[in-house]
Amino acid sequence: MITLSIPTKNTKIEIADSDLGPMTWDDANSACESAGDGWRLPTTLELDTMCKEIHKKGEGNFSPTNYWSGTSSTLFNKMGAYNFERSAPFADYVKEEYHVRLVREI
Repeated sequence: MITLSIPTKNTKIEIADSDLGPMTWDDANSACESAGDGWRLPTTLELDTMCKEIHKKGEGNFSPTNYWSGTSSTLFNKMGAYNFERSAPFADYVKEEYHVRLVREI
């Protein structure tokens, strides 16, 4: 497991070793529930920190693609996501399929 401090939130998270693969946002939430023990989708801020502190160093085995976040969007039927290739957050429709990397606070 990888651990990472999120300084702006004053928290520390544990990051799953691997992606669950591309899936819709609803399926990603179901995967969190199935994983149990506090596992959840990372916030957009957490994904940004993972990208800049781990992925950009060639660590963590992240895909240079899109990941779902647990951050809600104000746009109808969209949720937050993060692109690891561009290091940029965005929002997209929940039926799109993006990678999922679970986290939990420690």
